[in-house]
Amino acid sequence: MHTNSFTKNLLPHIKPRLAGKDIICISSMPYGEMWTRKQRLMTHLAQMGNKVLYVEPSNPLFTSQGDKGGFGSTLEKIIENLYVLKPFGRLPLARFSVVRNLNLRIYANAIKRAAAKINIHHPMIFTYLPVINAHSPFQKLMDYLEGSPLIYDCVDEHSETIGYTPEVAALVHQWDLELTAKADLVFVTAQGLYQARQHLNRKLYLSPNGVDVAHFSKALMGSTKIPADLASIAEPRVGFVGSLSDWIDYGLIARVAKRYPDYNLVLIGPLKRGLKPLELEGLPNVHFLGKKSLEELPGYMKGLACGINPFKKVGIAEKVNPLKVYEYLAAGLPVISVDMPEVRPLMEVIFIARSDEEFIKAVENVVTGRFKLDTAKAAEVLNRHDWDIIFSDLIERVAETASC
Repeated sequence: MHTNSFTKNLLPHIKPRLAGKDIICISSMPYGEMWTRKQRLMTHLAQMGNKVLYVEPSNPLFTSQGDKGGFGSTLEKIIENLYVLKPFGRLPLARFSVVRNLNLRIYANAIKRAAAKINIHHPMIFTYLPVINAHSPFQKLMDYLEGSPLIYDCVDEHSETIGYTPEVAALVHQWDLELTAKADLVFVTAQGLYQARQHLNRKLYLSPNGVDVAHFSKALMGSTKIPADLASIAEPRVGFVGSLSDWIDYGLIARVAKRYPDYNLVLIGPLKRGLKPLELEGLPNVHFLGKKSLEELPGYMKGLACGINPFKKVGIAEKVNPLKVYEYLAAGLPVISVDMPEVRPLMEVIFIARSDEEFIKAVENVVTGRFKLDTAKAAEVLNRHDWDIIFSDLIERVAETASC
């Protein structure tokens, strides 16, 4: 497991103030998926000596693909102080409130049992999901953990998740606002999230996403090898590295592939369960390489001509701080992104396309050398977005809350 310099250079006044503070993290992502701030932050806290229970979201009990979440919960120790709970498979028909509430009640009870098993009794609660509020069965968990500080790390506008019915979107929005107002401490990763919530909680702070610069800059080292499955694909290789979910514009990727049949479009990352990007079917120069480990990513990025950020122009993209952009920059890659509020401050470092045609043309400009990365300006951006800096500030505020 990769770690950066943060845990080796802890601010000496922070670690003692968090000593003995256990943590329950209600995450929106499995621990073993593409690493984001959720896994990184909880791993850092565990390495500081804090016991962490990382609770994964539950999978459907049954899916059209034949896999299932399973009837029981499992608890696994990952490293010292870090435990991962894989909850039960949630029941189908969650569009009905009685089923949805039953799922949440079972989920909350599984967390209580796991916490007791590893002797967590008075933890801080970190949540990445807006499920803790007065109208949710999760309130029973909070009653059980009475007096526990509640910290909401808000990384998405959850109510704008693609596929939600209007009823579910309205419910999630209500829960989100209630959680933001109730929490003892709130972090948001994007200005749009901050502006929508700043009136709800005086302890709300902007904490953007970052990058492990030391790790991803390994792509620039001569000793780093390009993995065989990527090396077997002819250059130039235009790459996307990240979760392949429904907010990615596969139609735009297809248009790039069709415009430049001699370029290879390489997609690296896990494909969302049940998602079939029909736009890309039958395109010989589009390659799905699947999920790769964190340790492997610098090698894959070394073999790319550029990194692309092809978000759909939908509501959720307006308030996302795209982690992959910083990772591309740390790997020394020119970056092409669709226009999103959170990438506009990077306009002197990356190419921001305000139309599909601009995006497509930018790919050619990178491959032919007309657009190159300004490494000095990229270094300035990376200095501000190194996880060491971001987590130092975040954990300082957590320590203040824990001391209250």
